Amino acid sequence: FGSSAPCPEAVWNMGEVASCDAKATLPPVHVLDFRDVEDAPEVAALAKFRACGQSHLLHATKHLGVKEAAQFAQLLASHSRDLEEVLACLRTDPSAGGVSWDAPVAVNGDMDRDALNAPGQVVRKPETSALRQTVWRRAGQQLINDHKVGVVIMAGGANTRLKLLSPPVGVADPGLPSGKSVIGLLCERVRRVAAVCRRTGPASMRGTAPPVYVMTSRMTHEAVVSHFHANQFFGLSAKDVFFFEQGLVPALSREDGRILLQAPQEIIRLPNGSGGLVRALFETSTFDRMVDRGLDYIHVLGSENVLGRALDPVFLGFAKDLELHCAAKSVERQEIHEDAEVVVLKRIPSASKYADQDECNSILLAHEAPEFLLRKREVKTRTRRLCPASANSFVFQLEWLEGLKDRTLRFRGVPRSIPHVDPDSVKPGSAPSAGEKDDQLPVLVVPDGLNEMGRRGALVAAASEALPATNPGNSAQRSVRRPVEWRGGGAEPWTGTAVFSRGRNVVVPEMHLFDCLEFSDRSSVLHVARGQEFAPIQLPSGSSSRATALAWLSALHTQWVLAAAGIPRLPAAPELQKSTQSDSLGDPVDLTSFVEISPLVSFEGEDLDHALDLTGGFPMCICGVLEQRHVRGGAVLPLEVPDTSPVPTDDRLDYISEYPDRPGLPSSIHPRFGHLQIVSGQAVPVERSIIAEGCGDAPFEGCQCSLSPRAQRRVSDVQIVDAKEPLSAAG
Repeated sequence: FGSSAPCPEAVWNMGEVASCDAKATLPPVHVLDFRDVEDAPEVAALAKFRACGQSHLLHATKHLGVKEAAQFAQLLASHSRDLEEVLACLRTDPSAGGVSWDAPVAVNGDMDRDALNAPGQVVRKPETSALRQTVWRRAGQQLINDHKVGVVIMAGGANTRLKLLSPPVGVADPGLPSGKSVIGLLCERVRRVAAVCRRTGPASMRGTAPPVYVMTSRMTHEAVVSHFHANQFFGLSAKDVFFFEQGLVPALSREDGRILLQAPQEIIRLPNGSGGLVRALFETSTFDRMVDRGLDYIHVLGSENVLGRALDPVFLGFAKDLELHCAAKSVERQEIHEDAEVVVLKRIPSASKYADQDECNSILLAHEAPEFLLRKREVKTRTRRLCPASANSFVFQLEWLEGLKDRTLRFRGVPRSIPHVDPDSVKPGSAPSAGEKDDQLPVLVVPDGLNEMGRRGALVAAASEALPATNPGNSAQRSVRRPVEWRGGGAEPWTGTAVFSRGRNVVVPEMHLFDCLEFSDRSSVLHVARGQEFAPIQLPSGSSSRATALAWLSALHTQWVLAAAGIPRLPAAPELQKSTQSDSLGDPVDLTSFVEISPLVSFEGEDLDHALDLTGGFPMCICGVLEQRHVRGGAVLPLEVPDTSPVPTDDRLDYISEYPDRPGLPSSIHPRFGHLQIVSGQAVPVERSIIAEGCGDAPFEGCQCSLSPRAQRRVSDVQIVDAKEPLSAAG
């Protein structure tokens, strides 16, 4: 441990205790009495791991050198703060302490505002009147125009349910005809909402899109940041996009609770869940940046939802109008045992460090919820719907959120299937050849030069290869063991045994953002239509697969097009048939009848009431005139926005002023106004040369281009002070 160690050559070992004499002749590896270096923080952390039953991590250090042992000690020390709470998730009973659960009560949003704040209620947006939704929408638009809202995209997930490592779901190509990623769709929706909101605000409030904060993790940071740079931040200003990382937690064995390894000196670490956002905001400078920009609210949503409405003005206005500290979205569950977070009413006998309210909205994971609650349906409704599920979309008031700085969200154990290394098998030396007990699997060689993610990727790839090939018809064989050898550059190799399981053999401790609602007496849940706002890519198949998500998106956009053409809406989303095209995201999708509308054209079906060219065939991709994208199996249909449209997508003048980093700018970005006429002291566009009233026929000099539609609408704000002389182009 640096200068604090009595012997420079000594290393620690928690299994044995011995003394060290610096004057004696020392062998290459020694055992250090950790009680002699009580000032070292790593030693206190190691003692904590031993007391918590994690001695298997310390026994392996007897084969390590001084440098490697110190690095491994620092790695363990970084996870010692939450060690007790992380391990507690294995034995936590959701009903402990007299906690009871029940289905929430569904109400419509037309009730009195105080009545809507009652705990355990879910406000159903589809059953709320259009007038109340208009009030919420205008309140949200006012917040956006006042620059009081920021967007947080959570993109740190490890994709454990998809068995993916890289790229993350938000960065991967989901298979849309336009080739856009989920993060690209979210960022373009932010731009579209900001442009639509500028119609309602005064000219003094018009500006750039709200800031976007992207939460990554050690596993996804490089891929996400590179994705933004490769796509020029999707039209957002680079100075308005911020990245920060969430914390990691060790993965635990579901059988005995031991922390698992993926390499001789490396534990399996995964992101600490959506609830890690609260801690990450304060451990980085992100929260201070939000306050410095004058934000009052943030809209937080995940990067796995293809239909995610980033910067939703109705949702923001819902929180503002009801004066909520925090709000969440929920959707209808499609299956009784769907792998989702079930929204429930939680009753607590007394407050605790995890909750301040005796009754509040909360969640139960699918494996935590009792069977009666999973099957329980709403009372006093015709449809008899199941308890809703969380849509992973939240609104937080920053002033209230600051009070959670010193609070703790509980860790919930989430079962997953993750390949790992048996910690008792790790030792120096070469791996023996595979035997019968290893199902004749060859030795998995992990070469030198791989980083943490590369070594984990080697195990995941080997698991995908070994599990289908080993008695696929024998369901009793739930795990496969395979010898592994890690080779270093010139150093002695290490050997061990990798364990690949068919079942969920690993528990990942995660915090969930929905638990923040238990700390506030002014929180509520807004229930939205699943087919309009929630289509996640979380599983290889089923209701949360890529094929289902794209089917919902195509059906929703088809309804928009039919509604704009005056054709009645379709009753439900059709199932897209499978084709021969497939990728790592799961089931393949047939694009022969796909419809996609760019978020830059429409956010929720608006501005599509003019003529559309529906003769281009399928797949149909309606994009803005400035978008140039290759469409799989079809052609892009540019949407010709008329000049009367309040916010066109070909707003070059406004685009340049808001996004100076846009590639391909002309040599001069100064606007050159043309085709103007002075009428009643104001300049208006005309279809001829620029003539100023009272100035004869002298036109502007050097006019070479027409005024853009956006500039035409803004020109009424330009007051002509003196029109006695001909105006120059610069004037």
